[in-house]
Amino acid sequence: MRMAGMATGMDINQMITDMMRVERMPLDKLTSRRQTIEWQRDGYREMNRLLKQFDDLIFNGISRQRTFLSKSTTSSDSSKVTATATVNAQNINTQLHVTQTATAKNWSTKDSNSVNKDFRAESDFRLSLNVTDPHVDPANPPAAREVTVEIKAGDKLTDVVRKINSSNLGVTAFIDEASNKFVMTMKETGENANIHVANEGTADFFANQLGFAGVTANSSLDDGADVSVGKNAEFTINGFATKRTSNTFTINDVTYTVNGVTDSPVTIGVTTDTGHVFDSIKEFVDKYNELIETINGKLREERFRDYRPLTEEQKNAMSEREVELWEEKARSGLLRNDRMLSSGLTQMRMDMYSSVSIGENQAFRLLSDIGITTSRNYMDNGKLELDEDKLRLAIEQDPVAIHQLFMADGDSFSEKGIARRLRSTISDTIRNVESRAGNELRQNHQFALGRDIRNIDTQISNFERRLQSIEERYWRQFTAMEKAVQRSNDQAGFLFAHLAGQGF
Repeated sequence: MRMAGMATGMDINQMITDMMRVERMPLDKLTSRRQTIEWQRDGYREMNRLLKQFDDLIFNGISRQRTFLSKSTTSSDSSKVTATATVNAQNINTQLHVTQTATAKNWSTKDSNSVNKDFRAESDFRLSLNVTDPHVDPANPPAAREVTVEIKAGDKLTDVVRKINSSNLGVTAFIDEASNKFVMTMKETGENANIHVANEGTADFFANQLGFAGVTANSSLDDGADVSVGKNAEFTINGFATKRTSNTFTINDVTYTVNGVTDSPVTIGVTTDTGHVFDSIKEFVDKYNELIETINGKLREERFRDYRPLTEEQKNAMSEREVELWEEKARSGLLRNDRMLSSGLTQMRMDMYSSVSIGENQAFRLLSDIGITTSRNYMDNGKLELDEDKLRLAIEQDPVAIHQLFMADGDSFSEKGIARRLRSTISDTIRNVESRAGNELRQNHQFALGRDIRNIDTQISNFERRLQSIEERYWRQFTAMEKAVQRSNDQAGFLFAHLAGQGF
């Protein structure tokens, strides 16, 4: 049992707390060291995150051939004809004269009020139809598609319409409330579409419930409905007359969309999308500058060695803002002059500035050939500067050669394009940093700083057990003292009482 100063009058709790504060000082240093290592680990991982982001930008931007071959299109009348082009399209102008747009085939009930709105299926049955799609070549038609629609007992007409729409018939159907007519339209345009009824049960349903009178087994829906025939798009392209089942069609890697008949030919122009190429390269330059500015900032960041991580007791004695400012200085400089990051930046500069050797006739060997140079201000630490006019001129001159400047591949360093060099250097730097700081997927024993943290955790556990023993020893000693003083007080009290009884 602990005695807390009742006999001596001393504040034993406070005395032991003060003594343990001194004993805990080595533990506080260990905890501080552990926090510093965690901050350093997080700092390394943040640098790796930025490197990975830049690597992804290269991979998805200047590494892609399509970035340099992407096409833009123009139309002399975009209200009637528009177009898009793949990277394989030629840079040409095309004349398109549209004489007819494509429409979809449509069936509707002939007579008003002939649809049975009160229909409800008495038992399960199946609608069976054979569909000829509009894109089929009538000169060489394949077998029609067999489509079934399952109707369940209790289904109402609205349920049947919903099931028709969700089936693979390829139609959109509805009941026109004003005229009480059933209307069904092919989803695809073109003149060759047709739907045939496959059996008597289906024919009976269309004739008696939907008002398609005259439809029989194996007959076309045309036999029992008002029909608006589908049409193909008809046009001339550079004077050649042709047609397509859809208003959107592709010729020579250019996809055209016609929206109406044209009074005269519409000119569609296809050119290299120099704006997209320019934007991709400019983004590359901007992100590179941001990256090296951030990493250089960490390499030059001042280290405030007097600002160590705060203990919980110290944090409790400070305001939230004071803690924030303190920890900002405590975190500062943890990557100062780091060799891995410095080496990575140095190699990246060499990757950027060294010439690329592809062949004797290559248009561009250096970034400076396309308007990208190094800042003359040494304080910029190798930032890039962009001559936008020179870059635009180079893109117009030969975008493929620019792609080669970035992505040439060969056995030697000089034969590799700038983007390939950079990605290799970034990969090496990330791997080196991960060997020291790991990543979110690695356990502490798998990287250097993690092993340091594990060792400190072991020391902390051992020291905490030692502190517990010390505190228990202090309490035993003070409790023994309290008991001794209590016995002495009891004896003195007995003696005084005895003497008082004797008249002293």
